[in-house]
Amino acid sequence: NKNLIPFNYIRGSLDFSKEIYKNEYKINVFDDISIFEIKKHGLLKNIIGGQRGFNADIKYAPKRRIAGNKLNIFLCNEDISFVRFCKKNKEMGGKEYEYIEKNCIFFNVKEKLYKEND
Repeated sequence: NKNLIPFNYIRGSLDFSKEIYKNEYKINVFDDISIFEIKKHGLLKNIIGGQRGFNADIKYAPKRRIAGNKLNIFLCNEDISFVRFCKKNKEMGGKEYEYIEKNCIFFNVKEKLYKEND
């Protein structure tokens, strides 16, 4: 229940507009946001590490300062999973996987997190 602990819910693409994102919330839930989307915005260490705040470009609005020190939770399907990215990054001689693996805890959930309407 979102009323118990307020959190930001960002789905599909990074949107830090004031309508979507509340700086005072201490938890962020990113749903179907790929590591490539995060990298495209140059926010890998800001979002994965979650320690420092950062400036975000907002469509049709001025830049906005996003507070740090947040718990960031990522819900990903297997095709955009961080585990898959890390494996491929390591195979290709990349170094990003090291940072991600040091700063993340991975859980593989086999069951659906939602109920389909009958």
